[in-house]
Amino acid sequence: MIELGLSRISRLLIRTPLPWRAIHVAGTNGKGSVCAYISCMLDTYNRSAFRADYNLASIKHGRFTSPHLIDRWDCITIDNKTVRESTFKAVEEKVRARNEMECIEASEFELLTATAFEIFTQEKVDIGVVEVGMGGRLDATNILGVSVSTAGLELTEQEAKTFRAESLASVITKIGLDHQGFLGNTIEEIAREKAGIIKTRVPVILDIQNTDNVKSTIADVARRVHEPNPSTSSIADAVKKSDLPDLPVDQREAHWRELIEYGFYAKSSSTGPISSVCKKAVYTGKLDGIVECTVNGKGLPSHAVNNLRLALLAISTALDQMTLGYYAGLKAFDKYEIVSDMWNFGHFKGEYFALVKGMAADAVEIVWPGRLQKINIVDLLDLHGGASVPPCGVLLDGAHNEQSAKALGDYVDALYGENTCRVWLIAMSKGKDISTIIGHLIRTGDRVVATRFGAVDGMPWVQAVDPAELLNVLNSENQPVICTDADNALDALKKAVDIACEVRGPLIIAGSLYLAGDVLRLLRDVRTRLDKAPM
Repeated sequence: MIELGLSRISRLLIRTPLPWRAIHVAGTNGKGSVCAYISCMLDTYNRSAFRADYNLASIKHGRFTSPHLIDRWDCITIDNKTVRESTFKAVEEKVRARNEMECIEASEFELLTATAFEIFTQEKVDIGVVEVGMGGRLDATNILGVSVSTAGLELTEQEAKTFRAESLASVITKIGLDHQGFLGNTIEEIAREKAGIIKTRVPVILDIQNTDNVKSTIADVARRVHEPNPSTSSIADAVKKSDLPDLPVDQREAHWRELIEYGFYAKSSSTGPISSVCKKAVYTGKLDGIVECTVNGKGLPSHAVNNLRLALLAISTALDQMTLGYYAGLKAFDKYEIVSDMWNFGHFKGEYFALVKGMAADAVEIVWPGRLQKINIVDLLDLHGGASVPPCGVLLDGAHNEQSAKALGDYVDALYGENTCRVWLIAMSKGKDISTIIGHLIRTGDRVVATRFGAVDGMPWVQAVDPAELLNVLNSENQPVICTDADNALDALKKAVDIACEVRGPLIIAGSLYLAGDVLRLLRDVRTRLDKAPM
């Protein structure tokens, strides 16, 4: 069951301090990838010569993303390594006992979020990289930065200030139509819900690939959050009061829109609604140069490049607040303006650029399971009948909504050519727009094997579409594709492999992260059996 709201998670964590800082990531697509990039970049920072040479503290970090892929605890990492199963289960047991004892009736996702946050505190992380589960405003993760009633907790003033993890940055990735039953039926309604993670005096980093109406919606929410006494209802009203004295009023609206192309930054002030807003042209321009050099020749699709850019913006903003600004000796700096000056840190400017380039280069090389992942299924096939391997390889991707399906379809077209006969292994969750998703993936002449994923541990409400229903939709699309079905991932995979070998085309597994998890679990189990086999 999905029931949004902050009351239950607040009760679960009412006595749990969250003294770490957070990078909070919302959006429809790319959230998990951005989080993975950020974790990788923090690892690069920790082992960098830059950090060692300037005697800067290392940053212990955690990551919480959802859903899990193989095991329930693989959605939580400490220093980019999956949390120990024993640690996860011990903390989860404590959280569940609290839920029962206090009759909170928290949802499974709320229990998981509380478990992740408790682990971050227990492991003494400095930064938690946190992916929103659904939406933002009422998502359980949005307890970050929310003040807590300290009645009966006997906290000092300083303890009260650090009792809830405050965000270093609010990142909003590409927004599209998904989960309309919970978030709203229009793109603007959904954007407003996702913008609910924006907090006062926290930088906002927004994906530039969002549509203009999404950008305007995010800007309106950001402006209201940053104003101590919200009274404006449009960009035009806000810019009249803004700190843009060199621009005529009729040009300020365009300037405001430019501000949210890469990131919208503002600070509250007792003397005015918006006391300072600065365009980050130099900042983002430098990043673009680094991104272009890093991805050149890597064959990354545009959405992955953009996710890398968002991660670099987030990590740079976080490092500025955690270490760099302080080290530079800027005693009275404003942490929301120093971002634009970070590139001019005089005596270690070159070293910092080297660090940023290193972070980008390392992030590009990571393999994010279930996202454009090329997998080797030789051992699995050998164990289950010894079928031949598809000559063009196997691609695994959890694309499960319109935006991600379009991105995957475009990537596959570019990788294999539109005239190649592709074989698709497809499963989907109930409630998805099957026709639209399939329309972005399947081309005339393709082959399709429909299946269902297995029960999802800890998420009993998630149900797979019956394979026969998937085939009915495919047949109703009047596309001359050859379809078949199978009732589980292994049988479906063997069928799909046989067809891919027959047509000598690539095999693409898509439609659901839960199907991706089933396939990865099969591969993991095979490796485990082979490791245990006598030599």
